[in-house]
Amino acid sequence: MAKSSFLNASNCPLRSISLPSRLHSNSHKIEAELNKAKACKKSFLLAPLQAKTVKDGLVRLAELYNCVEDFINSPSNQQALHQQREKLVDEALDASVAFLDTCDAARDFLSTLKEYIEDIQLALRRGQYSRIESKVSAYLCFTKKMKKDFSKCLRPLKYMERKMQSSPALLDFDDHDMLMVVKVLGEVKMITISVFRCLVLSLTVPEKKVKLGGWSLIAKLIHTASFPLENDQRNNANEVESAHDALCSLLEQFQGINAGEVDAQVAKTKLEALEMSIEGLQVGLDSMRRCLLQNRVSLLNILTN
Repeated sequence: MAKSSFLNASNCPLRSISLPSRLHSNSHKIEAELNKAKACKKSFLLAPLQAKTVKDGLVRLAELYNCVEDFINSPSNQQALHQQREKLVDEALDASVAFLDTCDAARDFLSTLKEYIEDIQLALRRGQYSRIESKVSAYLCFTKKMKKDFSKCLRPLKYMERKMQSSPALLDFDDHDMLMVVKVLGEVKMITISVFRCLVLSLTVPEKKVKLGGWSLIAKLIHTASFPLENDQRNNANEVESAHDALCSLLEQFQGINAGEVDAQVAKTKLEALEMSIEGLQVGLDSMRRCLLQNRVSLLNILTN
């Protein structure tokens, strides 16, 4: 099987948009926002994916969708969408469902993860060591389960990506307005898939015991096998991984011979950092969800008008 990079989508290169100058003035704005979003995507090539990097990607994506609202509501583009609404609008609506599902799954995961963190922090503050072990075990079981749940969320995105690869060439459209609409909607979808994939990857923990630095089920599904990581990068970790390692170490202390000499300070520090990163991601996801809902309303209006 041919390998493809999860983050740079080498099999689906994002084409640079060059729009006719005679088109609506919004074309220049959407072109600028698309280029900014693609430039932001380069930061995803750094490993490990930090929460701030992903949050910045979500914020940039939300700004892109705000710009898309003006774009699809312009008179010339409204006409183009009406002409091909059974294809373009229906496909865009299907994509919005998949994106909203992924967004909601991530929001639910972060909300529940935060609850687990708060339970562990409370037990640590009160020195309830009898409860800490069970709380940490529950946390680790939850994050393991969520890997499988996330893999299900990504399948529609992967299907969408494959479908776009087999779609007709843009040159098949002779109308300039139609060409512009198809190119913009296609690139927005590809950027959204990339950002959500990176979001999911940042929230999962690699299986470090697998030989050759292999990744977990979620990583295999999203084809990270060819993602280049330097040796020093493998030794680093983002907020999720750091908290996971600290809690595993804490659990080992409780289960060890010297269970009475437990040092929980590292775990406390890592949990605080993870909690802050979760709050940042929640802000980004809330903003993204509002934009996705507004985009869906605009598309539905095109169908009904």
